[in-house]
Amino acid sequence: MPRLSLIACDSGREFAEKILEYLKRDDENGFRIVRTKEYKFDDGEIKTRIEENVRGDDVFIVQCFDDPRRRNLSEGKESRNINDNLMALITAIGAAKASDVHSITIIIPYYHSSRQDKRTGREAITAKILADLYEKEKVKRIITLDIHNTAIEGFFSRTVLVNLHASNLLIDHFLEKDFKGNVKDLVVFSPDAGSLKRSEHYAFKIGCPVVSASKDKDYSHKDTFKRRIVFNKNEVKEKSVLIADDMVATGGTLISTAKEVKDAGAKEVYLLTSLPKLNGSAIDKFNKAYKKGLFNIFIGTDAIPFDSQFKKNNKWYHEVSVASLFAEVIKRINKGDSVSALLG
Repeated sequence: MPRLSLIACDSGREFAEKILEYLKRDDENGFRIVRTKEYKFDDGEIKTRIEENVRGDDVFIVQCFDDPRRRNLSEGKESRNINDNLMALITAIGAAKASDVHSITIIIPYYHSSRQDKRTGREAITAKILADLYEKEKVKRIITLDIHNTAIEGFFSRTVLVNLHASNLLIDHFLEKDFKGNVKDLVVFSPDAGSLKRSEHYAFKIGCPVVSASKDKDYSHKDTFKRRIVFNKNEVKEKSVLIADDMVATGGTLISTAKEVKDAGAKEVYLLTSLPKLNGSAIDKFNKAYKKGLFNIFIGTDAIPFDSQFKKNNKWYHEVSVASLFAEVIKRINKGDSVSALLG
């Protein structure tokens, strides 16, 4: 069995250290984070150098495209943007290939450009371009979390895409740490047809009903229209409501949904997501919504990392680590064991 070695890109180092902590609980030998150096030149070019022998190793390269430092720069540290981190990953892959490793697996909790999976005009399908690049660089497998569109798996012919799900960890945290009520008074709210399958999955795991809504166009305003959520308000009145999403970017849709549910008489609203990107002014929006009482708690995962200062400043945000899930998959892959049980 080849030796297992972790390579941590700078923005993925904290997550890699969490993974290593779980790996060492079962085996004190053979697991390590390889010493590397990431360089950024004055003109913005990036390269990665591996500073230890990894010949013949099973190498797992860990990268978080969203730099945790970008949300709080009070310490004066430079923040890497998402495309900087993509180049850091590509150069790390190239360095591993040049070091004659046994295999290369990349750990990317958020799949870069997963929303760019189809063409709507004169534009590239960026997710396909990256898939071709990974295969050209002989990446054996990619391990990611709740990819935005599972059709991306079809972009690969040789590289194996392992798509993990955070739902079990999120549900366990929600029920054990955050939800103090009775499950009999809990419902999972699905704001549209696109989220119904996900909502049914969460409801089945928890053992509670689903309230299904649909989006309709309101043409009551001349020359314009706006979308509204249509649902039976009695189904959420005096209920605790859980709204689950795979990714939250700007937060506008989730906040407006929470308001609709709260206005319908819900006593509590919980928000839950695997990938809390919270781009642009999203954090300010959620702060204002929380102060207005539109939701109780927002639960996300460290697949999109936040620094400690962010979590200290925003008490409404609770984080669940998915490092243990990735660690278990890495261990099973290294030993040649099945990972199917971890994909549900």
